[in-house]
Amino acid sequence: MVLLDEMLAACAREASNKSLELSRSVMFPAQSVTCRCSLTDELPKKVDSITPYTMALIAKYIARHRLRETRLLDTIADFLVKKAEYLDSKVIQKLVFPFSRMSYRPSSEQQFFSRLEEVVELKALSSPLATVNILMSLFQLGHFPGPVMHRVFSSAFISNVTNSPYALIVRRYLSLLDAAVELEFRDYSGPRLQDSHKVLMFDHALTADEVNRKYSYKGLVAEALRQLVGEHNYKQDENQDSLCVSAGSSCVNDKWHYCHNSEVLVGSRVRPRPHRANTCI
Repeated sequence: MVLLDEMLAACAREASNKSLELSRSVMFPAQSVTCRCSLTDELPKKVDSITPYTMALIAKYIARHRLRETRLLDTIADFLVKKAEYLDSKVIQKLVFPFSRMSYRPSSEQQFFSRLEEVVELKALSSPLATVNILMSLFQLGHFPGPVMHRVFSSAFISNVTNSPYALIVRRYLSLLDAAVELEFRDYSGPRLQDSHKVLMFDHALTADEVNRKYSYKGLVAEALRQLVGEHNYKQDENQDSLCVSAGSSCVNDKWHYCHNSEVLVGSRVRPRPHRANTCI
């Protein structure tokens, strides 16, 4: 609610819109629908007068609260298409993130993606961390911008990354992007991340015991699934070290894994639907 109040105050100051000013009084969840409706109605009218800071604040609010408000998202996309060349890479990453978070490709997706590719390729070296974050959002939307990938896997970009204070995290993200290319973009034939620059997501290889202790509640999850779906619908594949649940059973998600008041999973939870009898997690 603090973020919401800050955002609406900024919008009201810039747009001089009384309905937005009144919306600052929104402090309870029951009133938030009215607030969003007001913002959804007014923002498209004021898109040319809104500053990048305010638009980034709105994007942050949308992403944090998992609001799949398509009119708001389309307005952000329109803002990006019109002003991308004037925006800092760090601002662009904030504006792009809600689309991957909400698994939403804007109505003007062709123009949106082509404009982003053009600008990000041009500004790739200015902020390596922001660049790879933008790419990760695009990958999550199923869009693989070849020209930008040529740029980030180039020796110039890698050299720039190596000398930056964010070297380790950027190299980890690049390693993740390279793996995504291998798995999901088989038609790509451009440069790839060299093995010498790849970084493991974990500092060292983990034993099964360490994984179970630090990163897994496998035993608890197995028992919960067994009780949930019944013994006849549940099996555990010891060789693959995975838990398999019959496709006819309920694969388990918390409400926080979905967009607000929606059946659409947030981007981090979206996975390709397997075309087989069992779903493994």
